[in-house]
Amino acid sequence: MLKKLHFRCTLLCLGCLAPALVLLIVLPLGAMAQTETPPVLAARDLAPAELLAGPDFTVDDTVPTDGLYGIFTVRSPFGSVQARGAAMLRVRVAETQALAKLEETSRREAIVGGAKDSAQQTAQAARQAVRNPVGTVERAPESVGHLLSRVGGKVEKRVGQLTGGGESSASTGQREGVAKARRGLAGQLGVDPYTDNPLLSTKLDEVAKWKRAGGLAVSIGTGAASIWAGIAARTANLVWTQTPEEVRRVNEKRLSSLVPGSSAQDIRVFLDNPAFSPTTQTLLVDQLELLPVPRGRDSLVRLAGEMANHDQARFLVTATGLLAAYHERVAQLASVESRGLLAVGITASGSLILAIPVDCLAWTERLLEFGSRSDLQAGRREVLITGCVTPRTRQELSARGWTVREQFQ
Repeated sequence: MLKKLHFRCTLLCLGCLAPALVLLIVLPLGAMAQTETPPVLAARDLAPAELLAGPDFTVDDTVPTDGLYGIFTVRSPFGSVQARGAAMLRVRVAETQALAKLEETSRREAIVGGAKDSAQQTAQAARQAVRNPVGTVERAPESVGHLLSRVGGKVEKRVGQLTGGGESSASTGQREGVAKARRGLAGQLGVDPYTDNPLLSTKLDEVAKWKRAGGLAVSIGTGAASIWAGIAARTANLVWTQTPEEVRRVNEKRLSSLVPGSSAQDIRVFLDNPAFSPTTQTLLVDQLELLPVPRGRDSLVRLAGEMANHDQARFLVTATGLLAAYHERVAQLASVESRGLLAVGITASGSLILAIPVDCLAWTERLLEFGSRSDLQAGRREVLITGCVTPRTRQELSARGWTVREQFQ
């Protein structure tokens, strides 16, 4: 499947670059444009068929890319949302199925009080969901792309609220009761209770309030067998059953034992970083646990404190997981460290391993800046890509001494 996907993606990227190839014939060497336009791909070339259509959703056939990720649009009777990347598409599809179950439950229980508000809130969430794919694509590289081009330094964190949890005017006990009910619903549905999907988040809050008030006998059935996006059962159960404060205490204790080189201040900065939800916070600790290198995990804890938004936090979680997979399956890493805002692994022979978990890497301005970075120099350099690269990107990276390993899962 991966070889077939890589072949399709390469052909499509070549097709997108055809005009540039013609120009190469007539222009002198060195006259080629410095960067390329990210390709527009077919959804089937970036994601498996089961993620493209189902009883409650469809995915647009045409998928623009931003130089890093495919920007999928998921449509359902409940509204439309976007998924930046094939990995997030899997999450959004599961969330759409969960939303369908919640809507079915609401109708089945024939709630009288709040039914009108329910329709209004769901409609409002749908209007607030992503409606301008082009605008979103243009802004996306400033998120993860910023990590590739920036050498280092403090960044301003701008993180939106992930989820609701009850009315601000409600008492502390009421808010905590609704939050607990919400986590319980998420556990039954097998989804992240801290989702940033506006459609699902609104509905979870709404049904949790009804359940808390005794106005709804929720009977959804368990979805835990299909935990979202392959999340480990231990992680899922922790965020489903514990409050954010309790999750934090668990992770703080784990980190103190797992990364003794980290200072209490570094751990606290990471755990306080709003770029990480309780879920992604726990996932990063999980990935660090799977990366048993002799040195450097403390540098990744410090790096986590520098992530500025949810996309960057997810990028770091996945990149750390890829380094752990490389350590286990390809070659053991002697250490890990941060270079600027990126996590890298160093082998015993001195090779530098960089993980870039993206769908389709194109040679954009951000990557041009990445190619000139002096802090990523090594005798041998390898970059791990979860998806594919355009022919132009492969050419440019190879010319700069990088070995490109595509479809690395």
